[in-house]
Amino acid sequence: MKRLTEINFRRRRGRKGETNLEYSVRLIDLVQKWMKGKTTIDEVQQVIGIEQLLNSLPLEKRLWLVEKKPESCVTAGELVDEFEQTRRRGAEGKLPREFPILVKKSVLCSYCKRNGHVEGDCRRKKKNVGDRS
Repeated sequence: MKRLTEINFRRRRGRKGETNLEYSVRLIDLVQKWMKGKTTIDEVQQVIGIEQLLNSLPLEKRLWLVEKKPESCVTAGELVDEFEQTRRRGAEGKLPREFPILVKKSVLCSYCKRNGHVEGDCRRKKKNVGDRS
């Protein structure tokens, strides 16, 4: 639930016919749900740092890291480094066995509306942005 609230906040757009005030109230509600239980500035900074790290990762690393539920941004970085080192020794570029294919299918791209990836990894979006340049 917490990760879903976080995603809803990050990807939220105003609804058709919604006033800016209504949109702002919805955003604050999502932030409060996302940060529930976080009482110090450090805790909030950790949540934002982990979110930024997740947004910079390819889908398979992102899904793996979310499953690990790191408590700090530094721990998250260490986990990703371990993930990469483990994969270099084994099968290069393949998803680890602990990734159920269903997890990947449950991810929906907000740009093209297809399953299996998120907007940051969307080939269609990258192609369309490249065509405009």
